[in-house]
Amino acid sequence: MTIMMMPTGLMIGAVTYKLDGSEQTVDLPARGGTQPAKVKARWDDSGKKLVIETTREVNGNSVTTREERSLSADGKEMTVETKTGDQTRKTVFTKS
Repeated sequence: MTIMMMPTGLMIGAVTYKLDGSEQTVDLPARGGTQPAKVKARWDDSGKKLVIETTREVNGNSVTTREERSLSADGKEMTVETKTGDQTRKTVFTKS
């Protein structure tokens, strides 16, 4: 996974997110190609977690996912906590 700061926002994979909390429409990977989704990205009040809220249509239903991304103090691990409905998943990425 590639993450880079760009002049227009933060690029995660092939998607660049504005970091001002404004809503934008992006194309996210989906079965058979891509799918449009509405996203809002901003830093939390502490400034230590990036919060990305994504809403997309799945089988005719609107589904919202909230991701919170944070870095370890040494910058070697990124933790992503993802919540969809009442389900929460935690993934830890280690920089090689």
